[in-house]
Amino acid sequence: MSRDYNGTTSAINIGSGGALDNAQPLTMALWAAAETLGEGSSGNMIGKLSSDTSTGRLNFHVRKLAGGPLIYRFFKDWSNTNMVVATTGNVAIADTNGVFHHVAFTWTGGSTAATDIVFYVDGVETAHGQDQNGSGSTNSDASLPLVIGNNGGGSRTFDGQICHVHVFRRVLSGNEIRQLMHHPASVKAAGGGIPVNTAGLLGYWPGNVFSAGVEVDQSGNQFRGVTTAAIASAKNPPVNEAFVMQTPGVPYW
Repeated sequence: MSRDYNGTTSAINIGSGGALDNAQPLTMALWAAAETLGEGSSGNMIGKLSSDTSTGRLNFHVRKLAGGPLIYRFFKDWSNTNMVVATTGNVAIADTNGVFHHVAFTWTGGSTAATDIVFYVDGVETAHGQDQNGSGSTNSDASLPLVIGNNGGGSRTFDGQICHVHVFRRVLSGNEIRQLMHHPASVKAAGGGIPVNTAGLLGYWPGNVFSAGVEVDQSGNQFRGVTTAAIASAKNPPVNEAFVMQTPGVPYW
């Protein structure tokens, strides 16, 4: 179960810019399998930006640094004077051979890249570098849509598969990230036990292709996405057990 993004025109536009404005502290987590670096050699996995110059933009994408390795990069407020940027470390973390990886970041909402951002790749906290700190404040992104697999202007298309996209208005722990990796839309109750609804969940888009033009938000918050050329894929990540939906609280099948 995943959606395939073609590297040129695909996107899922969630919209809801105002409702999702300044969702910080913040966690974003998803499964992705990149086949190339994507459009402009910088395929967006998820973010809020209409273009590379839009004020307030937030982005999580695949990138190859000049002379460096393939990495995942997060930034907020990209500009010369007010931004926070972090990339996974100085060894290749991302790849473009179509293999699924679970990738996530948490952000406290602060402006220090080294301490306010944490990356996880396949459930493991991953060192990051190439950092740039912000000025101590963040710009509003209320006017920008949340988009999966592209930017709002359609110029940074992901090339490959994406599914099980989660956005939280809080910093998740490493254990919670690993729980989501294996059991999307769930966390373990205190002391173990069955998966339960996840506090702070803003949206969960599993990549179900019930309709060619719609991606349903299974969080219960009704942030439904409009799809463009993001079609069904036979490729699936290694999620090997049934997961519990937030609403109505039963497995989706």
